[in-house]
Amino acid sequence: MKGILLLEDGLELSGTLFGSCGFSGGEIVFNTSMTGYQEILSDPSYYGQLIVMTFPLIGIYGINPDDFESDSPRAAGFIVKEIAPAASNFTAEYSLDAFFRKHNMTGISGIDTRFLTRHIRSRGAMRAVYGPEKTRRDLIEKIKKLPQMQGADLVQYAGCKSRYVYAEAPEGSLKIGVIDCGIKTNILRLLAQDGIKVICYPPRFAIEEISNDNIHGLLLSNGPGDPEPLNYIYEPV
Repeated sequence: MKGILLLEDGLELSGTLFGSCGFSGGEIVFNTSMTGYQEILSDPSYYGQLIVMTFPLIGIYGINPDDFESDSPRAAGFIVKEIAPAASNFTAEYSLDAFFRKHNMTGISGIDTRFLTRHIRSRGAMRAVYGPEKTRRDLIEKIKKLPQMQGADLVQYAGCKSRYVYAEAPEGSLKIGVIDCGIKTNILRLLAQDGIKVICYPPRFAIEEISNDNIHGLLLSNGPGDPEPLNYIYEPV
């Protein structure tokens, strides 16, 4: 299906929708990685954002069950030059298009992503939206209604909702607490591989709960949105 990408500053680009072929909108950002698109899509730090991939062909090795950085896709959308028609990897469970359809997500291909990246770099942060070509008028209205990233507290959506133990360890082992603002699974996995007991807390944690766990150190994870309104995290710490 033919689609249109519309940026807040008026730039309009035509492409082809894939996945569920609906609408997607959010802050537009770019990523220059040649691989790792599965990890990027599932990285909670990208919550609410449209990701522009500068590498020209995306989806070659498909989607496999072992490389997720969270339990579901977190990016709002995906903008690529070309999408691979099939996955060429024995571990792949889905092609990129099938994965997007499974999760009711929409991406757009056929975009000159390197031109778009240069445009974003020169013009700065802005909102964008894409959808079916025939809904251009609706896209203009949708982009006006998208929330601004400045002042946006998104860690409440990206982080965990309650305390949980990610990894147990023998008695006497190092014990690390993690304020989960949208942490990547691989960071937790690497801590656990070193024999550390890992305890995760939600962004709106109770300081008494952390004190009662007698941890040896505290890690504040990265996450999406604007850090300015997160005084409820850094003031208690």
